[in-house]
Amino acid sequence: MANKEINALPRDTDLDGTELVHLNVEDAGSPSTWNSRATTLERLADYLFSNSFNLSAAYTGTITDDGTKSSGTYTPTPASGGPAKKIVNGGAFTLAPYSPASNTYAVLDVFIVNGGSSGAITTSGFTKVTGDAFTTTSTDEFACRITIFDVGGTEYSFLDVVAGQ
Repeated sequence: MANKEINALPRDTDLDGTELVHLNVEDAGSPSTWNSRATTLERLADYLFSNSFNLSAAYTGTITDDGTKSSGTYTPTPASGGPAKKIVNGGAFTLAPYSPASNTYAVLDVFIVNGGSSGAITTSGFTKVTGDAFTTTSTDEFACRITIFDVGGTEYSFLDVVAGQ
């Protein structure tokens, strides 16, 4: 395995003006300089912490209000307003993953609060569902993490539910 070196590429900005720094891993040459994966990771850490840019900026954003769900199937997608969603459970509905493009992945966060007429939330189409059970008690809240992978045309989708009460 060739030894690698981590170098910064030119900076640019995201659509919302957030500064981005791209990192590139290139051949480094001398094995005496790069003799382990740990050395490469230490160099990355040194670079990240010696430069002044905001690593947390990638984790902030606007939550899209997808309204009240009271029937049918709710399939959140990052294309419809980004990866963070909130909805009100206003009746029984099904939560399902979307189908990503081949060889891509997505992570979506969905915050669900039960309304006064909340119904059962069923899940359909997920490879695996873990965490807490959904309830129908008014004002109960749930943080849902949906992780979706398409690996060479085979889709995998995972739902983890955390009850807030």
